Amino acid sequence: MDASVNTEKDAHPYLLELPMELHLRIRNDVRRDLDTSIEKQRQLRLVCKTLDTVWSPIVNANLVLSPGGPDTVAQFRYLVEGKGKAYLSPYTTLTIKGVRSARTSDIAQAKDHVTSLPDKLDLPNVLCGRLLYDHKDNNWSIDLCTKILLSLEQLTELELSICEATDVQLLVRRLEPLTGLQKLTLLPSKATPSQVRSIASFIARNKNLTHLIYDWKTTQPFDLTELFREVPPLKLEHLTLNSSCKTFNAVATHTKSLASFEFRASERNTWCTAFTRAKIFPPTLTVNALDSAFVTYVAAHPRIVHLTATSGSVSLDALPDSIHYPSLFKRLVQHCEWLKYLLVNTEVLPIMLHTPEERMGFVRCVINLDEIILMNDKTLDEYPNPEAIIQDVRLVLSLYVDNY
Repeated sequence: MDASVNTEKDAHPYLLELPMELHLRIRNDVRRDLDTSIEKQRQLRLVCKTLDTVWSPIVNANLVLSPGGPDTVAQFRYLVEGKGKAYLSPYTTLTIKGVRSARTSDIAQAKDHVTSLPDKLDLPNVLCGRLLYDHKDNNWSIDLCTKILLSLEQLTELELSICEATDVQLLVRRLEPLTGLQKLTLLPSKATPSQVRSIASFIARNKNLTHLIYDWKTTQPFDLTELFREVPPLKLEHLTLNSSCKTFNAVATHTKSLASFEFRASERNTWCTAFTRAKIFPPTLTVNALDSAFVTYVAAHPRIVHLTATSGSVSLDALPDSIHYPSLFKRLVQHCEWLKYLLVNTEVLPIMLHTPEERMGFVRCVINLDEIILMNDKTLDEYPNPEAIIQDVRLVLSLYVDNY
């Protein structure tokens, strides 16, 4: 038998004959592999046309426009002259940052290309736009960035990061035609009260908002009444607030359809009392802090399905020796019939599970879970024998469940 024939036969790429459904399953498994970086995933696109089709939606999801690098002119020419259009369809997110900071020897040419982007950029599948301002931008930059965003016909999501020098009032005026957003994310930024008040009119114009993530931080707690005063009732499905907010009852008219809530604060859950009085009880909760106010809210809540508590410590007013402390798991046990997801930090378990009653409450909470995540701020490298520790945790959980 001819050896060359065998070689050609053995080299046949049988992988490419797999149905697309199997390719997608393989892709999902590869994405979960911690040893496979995004750089390695990008390389898979280069293997063949089939794998390019499979992996492009993953590795080409976010297009970043960030002038200032050595390839600035080439990047903009590639986009403006249309040579890259065939490869732009997978992108679903467009990130724009620092367009005024193009510091290259060809800065004039770069600006010409940038100015043409609103008319020439062809991104038919971009749903999310991200504007990142980390310095004071001139009017030309704000005008251009907003024109690019307004050229995206399918845009339903906006993420905005600012600095204290950003002219938010001008930005909001330029974005006036944008009224069809469903998700608005105000990324972690230091903001002034006037900047927050300026964004209020933008929220009011987008009456179809279902997701609002507010993570701007002012030096003093900002009254949410000022943010929502002119906003017609929204049908929010998700809401994120932070410790820079106060007067939480101002969101009550917008939470009739609320399915999930996140509060970003490391020390106190200042929202709980207002939410309890307004009967705002979303089934999915995410908190950074554990304190007696949150535990009391859990006790008043009729039905918690997903709970994420990332705190690695318990606030002083919630220590077991305090007469004001009700155990989290004693209260959470009333939700065990519905609770399907629980994430807690292992650092708090010695405090939360210091009595047999509390440990049994924990077991009752996890018995019907679809997923439990025990997180820790440490890495496995910090443990002398991580494999043994993992086995011990599995054994303890197994014993708890079996005994129950």
